[in-house]
Amino acid sequence: MTEDELVAFLKRHRIKAEEIFNAKGLRRIEYAELMKKNGTLFAINTDACGNGHRLKTHSGHCVICDSENIHYYRLHYRTSFVYVAGSKSKRALKIGTSDDPNDRMRRLNGEGYGGAYDWILLIDAWTKEAGRKEKEIQSALRRFFVKGEYIKSGKTVSTYELVSCGLSIARDVMREVLSSDEKPKFSSKLQVTLTQYEFDS
Repeated sequence: MTEDELVAFLKRHRIKAEEIFNAKGLRRIEYAELMKKNGTLFAINTDACGNGHRLKTHSGHCVICDSENIHYYRLHYRTSFVYVAGSKSKRALKIGTSDDPNDRMRRLNGEGYGGAYDWILLIDAWTKEAGRKEKEIQSALRRFFVKGEYIKSGKTVSTYELVSCGLSIARDVMREVLSSDEKPKFSSKLQVTLTQYEFDS
């Protein structure tokens, strides 16, 4: 692949400069560790894959050969907010990720996510590998899972991110999953009594 073809590939898949790490002269174990530290997703100038490509993920998979995984890596490994939202009417919490949690609340309420229109942001934390940690938190809370449904674009959609447990339980799980410098904090805009979101009591 020529340099012009690589540039075209990056533009086509909207891979930004801040997502890229220059791995020239480094072994995979070395650039993988550095990528995790600085939050980059894709490495250029790596050793070539079988097809001669030199653009890889930190796990060593060729991005060009498996371009369908670009979206997954963005969701799974990007630095973003992990949040806990709450709905009193649904008696449920939602664990999710977003670059803008407050805007995410507006969209959740706009579409009646899970059949509720009273979602508010309760806790968030700026987190590396946000998607991976979101899934780990959801997995730890899976015994509290509750199904929700809502209408989107005229179709009934099921949700798989809702739990009915105490906010304090979700907060404690977040603390266990996140690193020591990724501290969950309560939303600065909260004007509610948090005990109203202790749904297990």
